Amino acid sequence: MHPLFTNIISSSFLGNSFFRKSLTRIECRQTELEEATFQQAQLSDVDFTNSSLFGANFEGATLSKVNLTGVNLEGANLENTVWHGATFSNTSVANAVFSKAQGLTADQKRYLKENGALNVP
Repeated sequence: MHPLFTNIISSSFLGNSFFRKSLTRIECRQTELEEATFQQAQLSDVDFTNSSLFGANFEGATLSKVNLTGVNLEGANLENTVWHGATFSNTSVANAVFSKAQGLTADQKRYLKENGALNVP
């Protein structure tokens, strides 16, 4: 499947829906995606560095090789997500919900718990 888009830098997509979309090889740095919906989406090789995903809904999404460095994920719904090779560094995760998330490493789980994420498996 072709990517929905390839480069989004310093843009705003507040509340947009990417429901069941396949997002591949996307540079999405310094972008506002607050309260966006990524439910059941397939994200692969996506760079969200320094973006705001505050309150975003990723329920049921699969995230592979996703860079979340400096990202605001506060209050995001990450329930039932599947993770493969994500980068969490200086990521704000207070009150982000990770119920039934799969594929997180022990180090990622420790980072999430230490930084206020909820229901980390």
